[in-house]
Amino acid sequence: MSPLLKDIVSYVGQSECYESSSEVIEKTMGLRIDDNKIHRLCND
Repeated sequence: MSPLLKDIVSYVGQSECYESSSEVIEKTMGLRIDDNKIHRLCND
């Protein structure tokens, strides 16, 4: 995962619940990222 994508996922993950974040990223970017991965990125 690129540094830019990590920043985007962290931003969305902090502004939405992790499950919603996964859906938002999939709908806007066409990428499927597991909500557990989003949780890990936001809490590192």
